Amino acid sequence: MTKHTAKECTVPTKASQPKNMAKTTLTKARGKQKRKDGLKKTAKYPSRRAIIRAPRSTWICYLSQVRAKELDEHKNLSFGGLCQLLSPVWAGMSDADKQPFHEEYVQDRLRFTKELSELTKEQRAALKYHKRRRKISREDQPKPSLSAYMIFVSRVRAQVIADSPGISFREVGRSLGKKWRELDDVDKRVFVDAATEARVEYIARLAEYKLNKKQLREKKRGRKVATESVKILDQPLANYL
Repeated sequence: MTKHTAKECTVPTKASQPKNMAKTTLTKARGKQKRKDGLKKTAKYPSRRAIIRAPRSTWICYLSQVRAKELDEHKNLSFGGLCQLLSPVWAGMSDADKQPFHEEYVQDRLRFTKELSELTKEQRAALKYHKRRRKISREDQPKPSLSAYMIFVSRVRAQVIADSPGISFREVGRSLGKKWRELDDVDKRVFVDAATEARVEYIARLAEYKLNKKQLREKKRGRKVATESVKILDQPLANYL
């Protein structure tokens, strides 16, 4: 008489699982975890500056040359203070004087284009990640106020297009610039006052935004932030107008 025995069932242990299966399961589990900002938890990307350096504008090329001279009157100035000091000088320079800095910008732009085309797939993914992070972090940030000229453009641009149907975008800009230069100080005062009022409102909204952002960051760390202890503006209000 033959004796039948049931086949033994063996449950695969963690050690007996194939390495590919364990790695796939771990990858899927990590992929499901997302941050609150909608970005997946991935390996730490290198900074954008470590990947590629953006081209410097003509104005920045001029500032770099002036700072390299290390003049005595510029030693105690911050970058913002240096910009305020040299901005009128830059505005009074002719196109011929600005030409060397423009050529420097063109060369730097060519360098940037070449380096951008030589980036690897991982570096392009990192740049895309930083761009998205920056966009998400600035969604709630208040938009800067318009200048006096831009307020003038917003009020006059529709009339310029209506007077000259089919006019190109460049010609519209030239016409608006000419009309702005033809205004005297009395007529410009209306737009300057409107820009000043909008600037004050923007600074107030920006201060509130920075305060709320810092309070939220400190709350996540388990700390308390006093409203009066948060320094919003580094300079007096008159320096921002």
